[in-house]
Amino acid sequence: MTLRYASVEFRSPAYTALSKIYLAENDLPKAVEYAEKSLVYNQYNIEGLQVLAVLYRLQNNSDKANSVLKNITQLDPLNHFADFEKYLWNNSNDSKNAFVSAIQNEMPEQTFLELGIWYNNISRKEDALKVFSIAESSAEIIYWKAFLENKPVDLSKIKPGTSFPFRNETAEILKSLIKTNDQYQLKYHLGLIEWNRNSISEAKQLFSQCGTKPNDPAFYGAKASLFKDDASIVLASLQQAIKLDPQGWRYHKMLAEHYIAQKQFDKALTTAESFYKKHQDNYLIGMLYAKTLLLNKKYREADSFLTKLQILPFEGATAGRQLYHEAKLMQALAEMKNKQYKKALQFIADAKLFPENLGVGKPYDENIDERLENWLDYQCYTNLGNKEMASKSLDKIVAFHPVVDNTVMNFLPANQLVSAWAIEKTSSAQEAEKWIKTQANLYPTNKIVQWSLLAYTKKSSNFLSEDEKDGEVRIIEKL
Repeated sequence: MTLRYASVEFRSPAYTALSKIYLAENDLPKAVEYAEKSLVYNQYNIEGLQVLAVLYRLQNNSDKANSVLKNITQLDPLNHFADFEKYLWNNSNDSKNAFVSAIQNEMPEQTFLELGIWYNNISRKEDALKVFSIAESSAEIIYWKAFLENKPVDLSKIKPGTSFPFRNETAEILKSLIKTNDQYQLKYHLGLIEWNRNSISEAKQLFSQCGTKPNDPAFYGAKASLFKDDASIVLASLQQAIKLDPQGWRYHKMLAEHYIAQKQFDKALTTAESFYKKHQDNYLIGMLYAKTLLLNKKYREADSFLTKLQILPFEGATAGRQLYHEAKLMQALAEMKNKQYKKALQFIADAKLFPENLGVGKPYDENIDERLENWLDYQCYTNLGNKEMASKSLDKIVAFHPVVDNTVMNFLPANQLVSAWAIEKTSSAQEAEKWIKTQANLYPTNKIVQWSLLAYTKKSSNFLSEDEKDGEVRIIEKL
């Protein structure tokens, strides 16, 4: 067969595909012919080289096989195929150890799966089985071995909570195994793959078929996420996950966050508080506890707690400081309501700080958005009769320029509303509306910016769900 009319760039993969077809039909001479042709049009065709190496091994042509393997290693030094083929040639412990020891990545299971599935796809099930036999046992490896050996799945070797298959090829294996095996693990893992493929209805159906059989808390945690729009299923799933794993902080965190989404802030507080008091070294639950204190309007308690919480610094670690900022400004608002403006000013000044224990350093001044603090300063100074400081506070707001540099915002989206208020004070309502509409056009997908426009034009107050609001939104709403 000659591909006379195929574009040159398609000839190499086409000849490779034809070679695989002839290999599946056990026509080795034809398979070799087309594998060699694939290299005429692309000498760097790793797939074609691999098929050719297998064919030369099947023909017992060691010289040509070694030459091809050497070529593969030169083109792709991190390709483990060549080491495995050498093991198939030598069948010695040394060559097997050389193959296994060369796999140094953090997910070796995926390397074995990639290689074993490749052999299976070229109709070399015996070679695929040898790959899986060498690999350390995992759910997917066990499924593939059971399928290739036509044996029942040994589920006793599958560790719960550590197996999360995602490969399309494994889905087909699981569909085959499920026909003769009704145990929940197979349906659960197939459900994970369907979920990963965005086949949500199929995934939900598979999870539902598992019923209450699973004794793996990870199953119920996943089910809560999959059925996130059904509050009753989420609650029941997370309660079961916690029952199976009382020390699992992720499930307590998910449950508290579920209560927050349902606006059941008192239950969220009880959940976060009870777990944190038993695990005070877990700062992630500590931050969630602080958030639930704020949502329950326990601002002083949140402020006091955050002075003691130690958050490990990590990239983008701003959540702790945002909680601190909200606690301070909410207390400032309470003092303003009581006309204690000097006390309010102290809380506002504290809100501008970056405490070291909260895991984030202070950015450059031009990257700190203090428009809300300056607006509260303006209100306090106005009520204290200090026109000069009130005017300076407005000027600081108007002088701030919100920008995005390399996808990083230097501003808090809700503060666009504050700028509009300041522009209205220093210029006119028309200029303020023009400015905030421009910002809304610049950031059409940012819901909080869009909320700011709606809030300024008094068109909507329920645009954001509770879990979409940040501290800045909650403070402004209280204003």
